[in-house]
Amino acid sequence: MFLSVEEFNDRILCPDLSDTEMKRLHEEVQKIYKTYCLEESIDKISFDHFIIEEIHNIAQGPYAGVVKLQTMRCLFEAYEHVLSLLENVFTPMFCHSDE
Repeated sequence: MFLSVEEFNDRILCPDLSDTEMKRLHEEVQKIYKTYCLEESIDKISFDHFIIEEIHNIAQGPYAGVVKLQTMRCLFEAYEHVLSLLENVFTPMFCHSDE
């Protein structure tokens, strides 16, 4: 998730997105939603409800709506949540494992 959102952020912040790029980014939002936000997803992350709802609205809306993510806080908050999980949960678990 961290790398997916980081790469997505780099591309979404382009001020002059082409129609084709907006479609690609919209498809990525749909994939991010299905992979990390759906209750039945194996890789689900427990985000705040507002994050899931806002990502869902963009994923289900028209592709041109993806540009709203340039100013919405949901993607930034999701990124921060995942970064916190990496730093506070998964990195210590890895460092203390035998592997």
